[in-house]
Amino acid sequence: MKKPVWEDRSVLLKKEREFIEELERGAKQKLFIDINERNEIVELSTLDCGIKKIPEGLGRLKPLEYFDIKDDKISELPSSIGDLHELKHLLIY
Repeated sequence: MKKPVWEDRSVLLKKEREFIEELERGAKQKLFIDINERNEIVELSTLDCGIKKIPEGLGRLKPLEYFDIKDDKISELPSSIGDLHELKHLLIY
């Protein structure tokens, strides 16, 4: 049985895997990630992960459509969020 992407990061594209590894440094748990058929991240959730900062590399996730930030200590978003032209859903609570 194939592992879900949140357990097996090897299916991610290199630039996306590097961003996720940077984001998860110091997190309490792994992020929820969903990918498309080209193994690009289209959904990202930091649900209760304890993330304190979103790296500038966020802008490299060009196909990202859904980004949920919940119960984290994030006080600002990187300016590169403006590079996410496919982003349809940004939820911060």
